[in-house]
Amino acid sequence: MKLWFEALPIPFGDIFCDKMLWWLNPLLPESLPPVLMQQGRDFDHHVLIELTEFGNGELQRLDGLLKEFLAETEPKGKAKCYECASQQEKTRAILFRFAVQPAIRTTCVGMGLQGLLIDYAMPKNSAQPPEMPSDCGIQLRVSCAHLGCNVFHDGVMFGPEVNFEEAKKTVKKFIESQGGKLPAEHGHGTEYEAPLNTQQRWQNMDPTNAMNPGVGHTSRLRHYGGCSCNHC
Repeated sequence: MKLWFEALPIPFGDIFCDKMLWWLNPLLPESLPPVLMQQGRDFDHHVLIELTEFGNGELQRLDGLLKEFLAETEPKGKAKCYECASQQEKTRAILFRFAVQPAIRTTCVGMGLQGLLIDYAMPKNSAQPPEMPSDCGIQLRVSCAHLGCNVFHDGVMFGPEVNFEEAKKTVKKFIESQGGKLPAEHGHGTEYEAPLNTQQRWQNMDPTNAMNPGVGHTSRLRHYGGCSCNHC
């Protein structure tokens, strides 16, 4: 419903919903059960794990490893594990995962900031996400990642005075200078220029340019603007 309303050709239609969410959110009940909200206040890093037993004891082994990790963590209490006690808690926790990045847009609209959502991969031996460049006007940053691989999702928010396109290029170059790749999980789309070898691979797979014209800043023309005969 929100996306439908934002597409209407009316004044301020593209920001009206987020403005309303920004002002109404503090007045509404908290979206997570109290026990989960309290964990959000007690800790600054969280791992959400959904487990399934495949019949070969994996769940029991993983539970043992988790308890072993918690027992070895120093100081005591620095890390805790909470198992959702009801289906309602499980549902709210999983739904909350998908609310993180849309909430970044609401925050940007509410605070008058410019938001950049990026996904990037870091080398497998990187222990920490990279610090963002300090010279491009970043005011807020929200970071998420996938457990088990170095793929990060960042919401980076700039002040209204920042040249957004230049800041985006600065962030991309900075991540790549640290050995990372941007984008990673969600591909180049039409927003990012793909490396030459990637563009050549796409052209080999799709010589008529019928599948994803314009992806990675490639040509939008049939046959990539070249000759369409069968002899070239």
